[in-house]
Amino acid sequence: MRFGSGHLVRAETVFSRWKVPEVAAPVIDVPLSALASYVEGRYKIRPGLYAAARVDHLGFSDVTGSRGPQTWDAPVTRIEVGGGYSIQRNLLLKLSYQHNTRDGGRVTTLNLGAVQLVYWF
Repeated sequence: MRFGSGHLVRAETVFSRWKVPEVAAPVIDVPLSALASYVEGRYKIRPGLYAAARVDHLGFSDVTGSRGPQTWDAPVTRIEVGGGYSIQRNLLLKLSYQHNTRDGGRVTTLNLGAVQLVYWF
């Protein structure tokens, strides 16, 4: 979807489902599924300068085990903000910050910053 001058908004959702082969106990007899969604937007502040943001989430179906129903992997949520400036027509400076949260595993929160200099010819 696109609206106005310099505004861009996109969204997408993907659903996956598959069966796990019966190799050894414990047997998973229900299909596993995952749902991924994101929404992102970009705004041109002025020619050559833009700001952008993105929110996405990856979730998993439940599997019933000895501890009751639990997701078969840890859901992940990510929020990212950034911007860019065109130094010249084929040289772009990009800055971004990303915050990730996960409902399990050793690392449950991760914050990342990035600086990129993109050159094409």
